[in-house]
Amino acid sequence: MIYLQHSDDLKQVIDAMPSYVLLIDEDHCILMANQAVQSQLGLKPDDLIGGYCPKVVHGLDHPFPGCPFEEAVVSGESVEKELYNPDWGSWLMSAVYPTGLKTDYGKRIYLHTVRDITEKKHAIIELEKHDDIQHILNSLLRLSLTDVSLDDILNSAIDLILSVKWLVFESRGSIFLVDDDPDVLVMKAQRGLAEPLLESCARVPFGKCHCGRAAANGRIEYVSAIGDGHEITYEGITPHGHCCIPIMVGNSVLGVLNVYVKEGHQRDEDEMAFLVAVVNAMAGIIQRKQTDKKLANLYDTAKKQLEELQKETAARSNFIKVLAHELRTPLVPIISSAGLLKNMFAQEPARMEYKLSSMLLGGANSLNSRFEELLDLARFAAGDFTFEIAPLDIKELIVRVTSQFDSDAAQKDQTITLNISDNLPKVSADLIRLEQVVTNMMSNAVKLNTDDKSIVVHASMDGESLVVGIQDHGQGVTPEEQARIFEPYHLAEQDRQRFHGIGLGIAISREIVEAHGGRMWLESKQGFGSTFYFSIPVTGKGGDTDE
Repeated sequence: MIYLQHSDDLKQVIDAMPSYVLLIDEDHCILMANQAVQSQLGLKPDDLIGGYCPKVVHGLDHPFPGCPFEEAVVSGESVEKELYNPDWGSWLMSAVYPTGLKTDYGKRIYLHTVRDITEKKHAIIELEKHDDIQHILNSLLRLSLTDVSLDDILNSAIDLILSVKWLVFESRGSIFLVDDDPDVLVMKAQRGLAEPLLESCARVPFGKCHCGRAAANGRIEYVSAIGDGHEITYEGITPHGHCCIPIMVGNSVLGVLNVYVKEGHQRDEDEMAFLVAVVNAMAGIIQRKQTDKKLANLYDTAKKQLEELQKETAARSNFIKVLAHELRTPLVPIISSAGLLKNMFAQEPARMEYKLSSMLLGGANSLNSRFEELLDLARFAAGDFTFEIAPLDIKELIVRVTSQFDSDAAQKDQTITLNISDNLPKVSADLIRLEQVVTNMMSNAVKLNTDDKSIVVHASMDGESLVVGIQDHGQGVTPEEQARIFEPYHLAEQDRQRFHGIGLGIAISREIVEAHGGRMWLESKQGFGSTFYFSIPVTGKGGDTDE
């Protein structure tokens, strides 16, 4: 047995400890106190000896509920407990340890230490707050990256916010968004709201009640009690306050977060900072989700319009095919008969019969060409335009096609000049269709070229592609007309009255060239003429398989 009151060595040990220390027997009688007691409690250590601990320290005649010393005595084990002292506004770590010693009258002795952990506790609380913020932000971010709807994200957001334990708020709240009407808030998510509010707060105009004013002003509305500003009410409403934070992107209000506040709870800037951080994250998510929804709606609309356009195009193409076929049928005997008549009077070209049959045959052939162009366009639109791919000599093709225009060019005192590179490789293409392209280009050049000017035909290699260009020296094409020159049925303004045709030749030519893996373009300057080009890859699309 040790009589502790006279143990100088032990007294020196506990006096060296920074936190206050008491040695107490199992009946709560203080046996020894260190010097730190005086700075902590304002009492001299010697004045505590023999005192009843609950009375001396807490001013109580019995142990307070949850007393760690009482727990240690009952359990016989060490007990450590965090306690908050509202009088001091501080946190304490109260620890009680059995020493294994007894007094000379047989009572068990316990070591009781109390140290201030306020700074540590505040640091932990700040870390917990930070963790809560990060947890909520990360959770919202993860949700936003999934296919979860915006309404589901908002419901999750209100659950996450109301689950934060250190917020002195009620477990009630709601989230509003601006929807169809830019001056009305629409409730999208809520927790714990009274039944009457589900209807009366379903749509809240800007400026009405706390949520509406937060939206109208773009500022936080905080009230700690029901007052005159609480415009939306109902019978049996319970005391509470509101924290309404506008959800904004720039100066645009997307909605409002409304959290119920315990009555009398004053505005806390840590709580505001937390809610503002969450609201800012929500604003970005809401904006992106709403944009995604708008884009999805636009996509659906565009898709439907495209489908309708494709149906319309298919119907138009089919109509053109049927119409062209029906109109070509009676042309066959006309062309045949006109040809026979012309041949009958071929030896007498001065006779009226020869001239009339020639005009009839020319007109019928021209009309037949227009029908063929319409059929080609319809075939391309329907995707059933076919090609027979084979190696061909582009120089031979150009020479043959351009020679067919010698007579027409001579009538206008025009000259045709060929500028074709030597040793051009063969290209894999459809001979008939490529002839059609060069023919259309030459026909345009002769029509558009000024009388007594030259037409120059170029052909050369450019990298892996063969490029053909046909240049005239006519009026040229305006930039506005160039933008539409390859559209079907389009004729330049200055050409509509001067030339026959329906504006399909160049459009069909481009389709043919692009189907061969090439491209077609125009270079023109008003007053200096135009050059139509097309390129065909020497090795590439169309070279390996028949289409």
